[in-house]
Amino acid sequence: MAGVGMTGINLIDTRVIGKPSQFHGKEKDFLEWRENFSSWAELLNPACGGLLEDAAKEKLPIQYVPLPHDMRIMAHMLFHVLMQVCKSKAFTIVRRVKVETEHRNGFEAWRRLVRRFHVKTDGTCLADLHQLTNPKWKQEAEAFEDDLEEWECSI
Repeated sequence: MAGVGMTGINLIDTRVIGKPSQFHGKEKDFLEWRENFSSWAELLNPACGGLLEDAAKEKLPIQYVPLPHDMRIMAHMLFHVLMQVCKSKAFTIVRRVKVETEHRNGFEAWRRLVRRFHVKTDGTCLADLHQLTNPKWKQEAEAFEDDLEEWECSI
C-alpha cells in the first residue's frame, strides 16, 4: 500500500457529522455501508478515502510496522472506529486483526471486510446485469424518480 502525503490528521467534530452507520455483516447491505463509511472517513481526513480504496485492492495482508508514522496513527484510529460500528460477523473480522497481528491496523481490517462482504462471483455479476437491464419501476411519480436515480447510480 503506497503512502499518501498527509500533513497530520484533520479532525472534524463528529458531533456535527454524526457517526457512521453500523454494519451487521449482511452482504446485501455492504455496498451502501461501504460508500457511507468511506465518505465519513474522508470527512475526518481527506487522505483516508484514497487509503481505504488502496487497502481494498491489496491482495496480501497489509503490514502495520512498515507504514509511515502518520499512516499508523490513521490505521489505529480507523481500527477503533470499525470496532465501534461493526457488529456480528463484521465485528469478529475486525477483532481478529488485532488478535492475529498484535496491531490495531484499521487498513488491514478494512481489506478483510471488503474481501469478505464484497463478493463478486459470476452469479452476482449476472444478477447485477439482470437487475440493470430489467429495472422494476414504481408507479408513483416521486417513487419513480427515486428508483431512476438509484438505477443510474448502479450503472
